[in-house]
Amino acid sequence: MIIKGSKGKQLGLGAGLLFFFLLTMLAGCQLPGFQPKTSESPPVLTKVEVHFTGNSEPLVGYIKDLDVAKDGTVYQGGSSIARLYDQNGNLIAVFNYARVEYIKIII
Repeated sequence: MIIKGSKGKQLGLGAGLLFFFLLTMLAGCQLPGFQPKTSESPPVLTKVEVHFTGNSEPLVGYIKDLDVAKDGTVYQGGSSIARLYDQNGNLIAVFNYARVEYIKIII
């Protein structure tokens, strides 16, 4: 394929691709769609004590989310399991909300 320039000169498709490549390199990949994804800050770990129904010992650990909206609304539904982490964010337990009596936030 041959593209004619404004003065009658013929530019090859390869020259056009080379020009586009050089323009992209000079722009430093700052074009939309070429932006690297920004890293999200790690979630805040909240120390909790999970009390279960029956006569079992409570679990003490950290959770990442209480599923409470910023305005205090609690949304029902979704997953019925919760994950418990150590202070470094490593998963140490998974439990089902059906057996949870209450979760106490430790300050």
